[in-house]
Amino acid sequence: MKLQKIIYLFFTLVILLSSCGDDEGTEPAPNPPAYVGTWRPGDVKINNQGANLSEFSDFRLSFNSDNTYSLSGLPVDSFTPTQYSGNYTLSGSTMSLAGAGAGFANLLNFGLANNRLNFTVNAQNTKIGSVVLTFSLIKQ
Repeated sequence: MKLQKIIYLFFTLVILLSSCGDDEGTEPAPNPPAYVGTWRPGDVKINNQGANLSEFSDFRLSFNSDNTYSLSGLPVDSFTPTQYSGNYTLSGSTMSLAGAGAGFANLLNFGLANNRLNFTVNAQNTKIGSVVLTFSLIKQ
């Protein structure tokens, strides 16, 4: 009878100890945010006027899952295409782009709706002065 109890205790301990294994590395990788990817213009409005402006046809904005971005083809000053890249951070509805030029360092009202990435920037242009640009981008 004593031997049976010892064997029972032994197997109970083996089962308990084997079920307490290390679970490290079993969690699936998190899905990247929906805004990760490359975006191109759908609609662009300057001071709430105009759409599909030809000056923005080469504009591309890419967000990577490692919190880096690249922005190219953006006609900023005198409508000369400009490029930026660096790290991004999202806080509420403001996307901050480190290394971007004045006006484009903060994308305001940043959000996704109907498969479009929407945001507004306040910028300066030597030809027309202070402008509000409203973007509605389509994922490539």
